[in-house]
Amino acid sequence: MIKNWSMIKRYVWGSSLIFQSYFPLIIIFLFVFINVYDEKLFFIINFFIFYDNFVSFGMAFLLLLNAVF
Repeated sequence: MIKNWSMIKRYVWGSSLIFQSYFPLIIIFLFVFINVYDEKLFFIINFFIFYDNFVSFGMAFLLLLNAVF
């Protein structure tokens, strides 16, 4: 077992929270902005970017729940 598990969990939770919590908002803004102007060209690319960042946001939220409880 890892002896210093709480420090590692706190570091992973902090870094993922800082980097991933604001990414979905930026990606949603870009998603709406590009879809307003040119919705057919970038739809598939934006779908994959949005889905990937949404999964990362979900992982950050699960790490947040894991740190709280």
